Amino acid sequence: MRTVQWLTIGVCGVLVGLRIFIPAGTGDDRRSSTRPMNTEIHTVTTVTRDDGRVYSRSGYDITRLSEDRMEDLARNLTDQQRRILLGKGTEQPFCGGLLDNKERGTYVCRLCGLPLFTSETKFTSGTGWPSFYQPVDPAHIHNQRDTSLGRVRTEIQCQRCRAHLGHVFEDGPPPTGLRYCLNSASLKFHPQGSQLPAESQPIATETAYFAGG
Repeated sequence: MRTVQWLTIGVCGVLVGLRIFIPAGTGDDRRSSTRPMNTEIHTVTTVTRDDGRVYSRSGYDITRLSEDRMEDLARNLTDQQRRILLGKGTEQPFCGGLLDNKERGTYVCRLCGLPLFTSETKFTSGTGWPSFYQPVDPAHIHNQRDTSLGRVRTEIQCQRCRAHLGHVFEDGPPPTGLRYCLNSASLKFHPQGSQLPAESQPIATETAYFAGG
């Protein structure tokens, strides 16, 4: 069932009256159900090599970055990006630069470049933040219990650098039923066909290494 409401909200610093259709049970990064997500809904598969480095099933290095490396990467962030990625902030709804992006391509972590989502799993949720129903690889997302607003939510972080991305809710479309609600400032978009930087590419193919169950 859908309800119709008039809301007056601050959109990018401007008060706007909106007539909106709200699907029953829908929540955004700040308005959500108190029910935590079932984190067992996806099977996360990783491989740890003898040298201690960890790789996702899709072949990306997801070894946790050192604090020194994190500080080095953070030097390139704007104040807004730093507030969100490192301070667990949230950008205003309907203001993110990637919200209405319709191009085909890959969305990577703004801080470390790990691929997180693709345009194929992006959908319009109406919440004001870029939304996806499935990550590139479940192992690229770290789920963290969040009780910061006095209710239980599931925060999502980049597995490699643990930068704050947003939250995930169980009100998304099929086939997963999940809605990964992201801040545009947490992401960097690479159009389809463009050359991905080294930090956004998988390791060289090692068929024998990844053949095991």
